[in-house]
Order: sequence, then C-alpha cells, then structure tokens
Amino acid sequence: MVSILDIIGPVMIGPSSSHTAGANRLARVSRQIYGKPFERVTFHLFGSFAATYIGHGTDKALTAGILGMREDDVRIRDADKLAREYGIEVSFKPRGNKTHEEYDLITAFEKKGEPLFAVAGNSVGGGRIAVTQIDGIRTFISAGSPTLVLNHLDENGVISRVTAVLAENGVNIAAMRTDRQNIGGRAISVLELDCAVGKSTVEQIRALKEIEKVSEIS
Repeated sequence: MVSILDIIGPVMIGPSSSHTAGANRLARVSRQIYGKPFERVTFHLFGSFAATYIGHGTDKALTAGILGMREDDVRIRDADKLAREYGIEVSFKPRGNKTHEEYDLITAFEKKGEPLFAVAGNSVGGGRIAVTQIDGIRTFISAGSPTLVLNHLDENGVISRVTAVLAENGVNIAAMRTDRQNIGGRAISVLELDCAVGKSTVEQIRALKEIEKVSEIS
C-alpha cells in the first residue's frame, strides 16, 4: 500500500519534501541523537543535496533542524539569522554531485574542548529519512516512531537488562537492532517503541553501568 503522504509529502515549508522537509528532519533527529550543547555545526552535502541545496532551501531547512524546528515551522525562512542570534556557527560543504552510496548528508557537531561527533543519513522521499551512521558506527534509524538510541559497550547481558527496564515500565518494543564497531568494543542499539518513555525510565537505563549514552527521538 502507498500512503497519500508518500505522494504529496508532509505539511511543510517547501518547496521539496526531500530537500527541505527531509533535510530538516535529518538535522533535527541528528540534534536529538547528539543531545549535548554545541557551538558549531558543519553539514557535508552529497549528491543532489550538494547540487541544489541553496535553490531548494536545504540550507535553511538544515539550520532550522539543528535549532529544533520542525518542517512546518514558518521560522525556517529566518533560520540562518536565528542561528547567529543563538551563537551557533553553521557551515555547508558540498562534496560533489555524485550520490554517496551510504548517505546524502553528514551532520557534524563541535564544541570547544570536545571531539567532533557526526551523524550521517539519507532523505528517502516524502519527508522520510534514514539515519545510517552514528559517530562512525553503521546503524539504521527511520525515526517513524518513538525511538531510544543507546551507546554502550558490547558486553553480554546489556540488551536483556535494558529490555527488562522497559518491560517493568510497561513499554513495548516494536523493533530493535544492535550494531558494533568490533567484538567487545563500542556498540549502538536502536529500539523503536510503541510509545514514548518517561524520564524515570530513561534514567534507569542511563544508570546501567554499560550504558554510555541514551538519546530519545520523538
């Protein structure tokens, strides 16, 4: 079945569901995954993003996304001005017209004294997105439902302890995947949920010794 939203796209500030709405959502989800204060963002653009990002308003949509604005926010038109007012430096680096095999966009966050953190993904049409890489680890996030993103150590029993916390709090898991750098190294688990989780549930998960970071995508 094909949804009518796949044809006409979401309610948005146009002109393009892929190059404005999708771009905005990619940046906004990247901001939620990063989850820390930042002072500078660099957008690395590939494929059609690189070729048409000014004409399609992709630059403003991306800037609005990292400020937390949704795709239907009329302030998108003034996003560059608002970023300056908030003291956030934004830059764009087109990487050529050839579409990268894994992503259309890399969003890189930076704060003085802290290492660079990058989220990569694609705008797949109709305002929908796919996050394909987080800080060097391959993954897949559609952000189509409430989602928890866990950075953790690849150790026995980590996932079972997380799922036990969710079960105790009445949260059902719709889908789950885990990707890792190497055996026993850094790993990322993505849990798509039937409902949003409360702050107390997130804190219980964050308190687990193997968990390095918990990000919520609404």
